[in-house]
Amino acid sequence: MDDIIINILEGVPNMTILLIGRVLGGISTSLLFSAFESWMVTEHRAQGFAENQLGKTFAIASEINGIVAVVAGLVAQVAADTFGEIGPFRAAVAVTAVAAAFVFAWTENYGSSFKKVDPTPEKNAHSEGRQGNIDSGVLAMDAYALGLCYSLFEGAMYVFVFLWYPTLEVSVPDGILPSGLVFSSFMLCIAIGGKLFDLVDATFLREEAFLLVATAAAAASLLVPTVTDNYRYILVGFLMFEVCVGVISPCCATLRSKYFPKDQFSTTLSLFRMPTNMLVVLGTGGASYLTNNQLFLGCAAVLIVATGCAAKLAQTPSTPPTSTQKLKEQ
Repeated sequence: MDDIIINILEGVPNMTILLIGRVLGGISTSLLFSAFESWMVTEHRAQGFAENQLGKTFAIASEINGIVAVVAGLVAQVAADTFGEIGPFRAAVAVTAVAAAFVFAWTENYGSSFKKVDPTPEKNAHSEGRQGNIDSGVLAMDAYALGLCYSLFEGAMYVFVFLWYPTLEVSVPDGILPSGLVFSSFMLCIAIGGKLFDLVDATFLREEAFLLVATAAAAASLLVPTVTDNYRYILVGFLMFEVCVGVISPCCATLRSKYFPKDQFSTTLSLFRMPTNMLVVLGTGGASYLTNNQLFLGCAAVLIVATGCAAKLAQTPSTPPTSTQKLKEQ
């Protein structure tokens, strides 16, 4: 419902109202990236589905998100041609209303409303041990590494969203950037990344190891515009980054279902959004003082740190002991 109000406010020619809409937009974005995932993970377990199917669900979601984004871009263009600049916002109201109708049909759930015990005692003990308890100020080291890894990655991703267009526009040979085609290509790459995660995760590579490879590749891809001005090379680097986005999103979502406290999943997820927001503020604010290449270099450095966190996570054995190693907050 919040998004419906936001898109309606976008049509009001008043600066105060528009600012209120942006504040509500920030709130809804935070909910978007925590509430839906928390609900899905909790409902998945409440229905008694196998834990190893969570990754499959997240992979499908990543694929569909990419495809829907391409279609949304086309619909937005038609709406803009028909109703002017306000057209896409009007179309968004209709689409959000349909989504709200689906959400209202869902059953409510709470993280602590049930406790599904794994039939294998070792797995159950391991799961409880490594997740820790946020109430007592204790959280497993692996959960910290995972949360920080995705926070850093997401922060770099949002800064990339701010930078990709001006960077490609300057480097394109004829000065005319087919932005719609490029954006659609990005979204298709996200879908490809989701499919790649589904294929690899189901065959031979653990999520922890796959996350390490993907974050390292993402860091390398954002270094491309810092070493060349060639449009094609930069575009290929950006496309590779979007594939990494399609891989990392379902990969981290699957890992969060393993490492985050089950009864406080949403709270833990929301806490790790704070570093993301700080990075976005620094990145977009730094555009007034730094060149795009310097910002890309900073994003790559952030992703290298994220790769270090992923490396820590990759050291977790496939069948870890039941003893718990926890980190107390200093």
